[in-house]
Amino acid sequence: MRILFHAVTVAVSLGLSACGEKSEPAKQTPPQAAAPAPAKTACTWVMGWDAWEPYQYQDAGGQMQGLDVEVAQALADKAGCKLSFKEDSWLNLLKGMQEGSIQLLAGASRTPEREQFAWFTDAYRNERFALYVLADKAAERKDKGLEDLLKAGFKLGVTEGYVFGAEVEGLRDQPAYEPLFITASVSEANYAALQDKSVDGVLDDPVAAGHYLRRRELTAKVVAQGTEFTTGDISVMLGKKSFDEAKFQEVNSALRELVQGGQLNAIFARY
Repeated sequence: MRILFHAVTVAVSLGLSACGEKSEPAKQTPPQAAAPAPAKTACTWVMGWDAWEPYQYQDAGGQMQGLDVEVAQALADKAGCKLSFKEDSWLNLLKGMQEGSIQLLAGASRTPEREQFAWFTDAYRNERFALYVLADKAAERKDKGLEDLLKAGFKLGVTEGYVFGAEVEGLRDQPAYEPLFITASVSEANYAALQDKSVDGVLDDPVAAGHYLRRRELTAKVVAQGTEFTTGDISVMLGKKSFDEAKFQEVNSALRELVQGGQLNAIFARY
């Protein structure tokens, strides 16, 4: 239509010139600038974390570090999103995800209760917990099962909100043993309780325990008793208030790409 309209205008102009009419030059309308594209809404994921070296921690310069942090950052990068961080106890972080203020938690065990408010990615690592006691009590408690220890009144320090596997949770659910499980808001508080003998032992991830005990120079005072529990698969949790199913599937697909492309193994190799 623009071409046809231009041709008609030229023909009329020529006709008027032939009749002796003076034609006025057409006024040129300056081209209008194209409307700017709407700015993209910034994509930010809030990752909740509690200090648990080497999985989630701040270095001396205040920068977030850790295996779980690197996995979360790689997923955010693939989604084109910024990752921000909020520190709190694990229990409060779970509540934050339920309320929508926390979008992502890494290093999480799947439970029916958590599935009510969160999606779980494919597992990206496995987890186990070991029992740690004071070195001067290790010989008398060596190779004893947890139930045998609890029968003798053994007080066990555990971190609030953590999942320790079916065997431990089964014992914890028994009325006779439940009072012997002493909870702390963060894992490091369990070691303080162990040293002041408020508890007789603590459950911790062996890798995290090794880092903590070396950093605090406690390797000669606190040792593994010999009992371990496998909790199973560990996933990234994504809050359902922040991610619909389609967005969750995109993140899960990105995790699979990290596995298939070897990036996940490269992250593990650094730890």
